[in-house]
Amino acid sequence: MIHKLIIGKVNFDPTLGKRQHVQVLLDSDNKLPSANSLVALKKEFGQNLDIGKIFYENKSEKFYFAGIPKELQKHLSDKWSFIFVENLTPEKCIDYKIILKIIKKLGYKSTQKIA
Repeated sequence: MIHKLIIGKVNFDPTLGKRQHVQVLLDSDNKLPSANSLVALKKEFGQNLDIGKIFYENKSEKFYFAGIPKELQKHLSDKWSFIFVENLTPEKCIDYKIILKIIKKLGYKSTQKIA
């Protein structure tokens, strides 16, 4: 079973309403943080990684809401960066549909169509 984290970031702008510019943490290949265990993910991101509820699961993957304190975001390796969701496409990001679903679940609207 592969465990994947959805770590989002929103710099809230009240003038945008529900159409905020949401960012998600991805690696250099535009993949969500993933590992064979939650322990391995804690090793990668540190013990202050806040892993929440399972958002979605299928036969081979579990997707969790997660958060990293702002002070630790500055110390992530160069492998990781926050990418604006509007810059992603299904061709660029294997987890594109899941990312759009989470944005919808969190109450934000996306300019992309959610399948």
